Amino acid sequence: LRGILRKELLTNFGFEHMFLMADVLIDRFLAIIQEADVLHGPLEPFQTVVYGYDKLKKFEFVRQPYHLHLRAARVTMVTVEEMRRLQEGVGLPQIRAEMAVRILREAYAQNVILSFTDVGLVLCQSPPRISQLVRWYRQEHPSEFIPHCGSVLDTD
Repeated sequence: LRGILRKELLTNFGFEHMFLMADVLIDRFLAIIQEADVLHGPLEPFQTVVYGYDKLKKFEFVRQPYHLHLRAARVTMVTVEEMRRLQEGVGLPQIRAEMAVRILREAYAQNVILSFTDVGLVLCQSPPRISQLVRWYRQEHPSEFIPHCGSVLDTD
């Protein structure tokens, strides 16, 4: 792929005598492709891809939001276990709280920090509702770390 891109830049895009510049661009293009390739195969049922802040570059948070580096993560909207518990009569608010925290953790395990807005889009809930659900979960599990934008930046 590197050779094809280099030939294309050098012959068709005006980089005839700019070998170093072409190589720098190719390196960046390949890095972008590698970062965006979170799928590694088809999505499983009830999965989606979300983009959040790159945990490995969290010190960029001092920048404006449109300058932040985003990273893709594969998350599960609802699990079989959560559907089973709902059928057994566990309350929907409790399950939603657990779902919100699970989604935050799934993304964090893939080096992605999600906001409550991101989780709200996945669960079709408002950001204030996600915040409320996470607070409820934290009350029942006070010693557990719940990774979201605020908590990750506050602990580092």
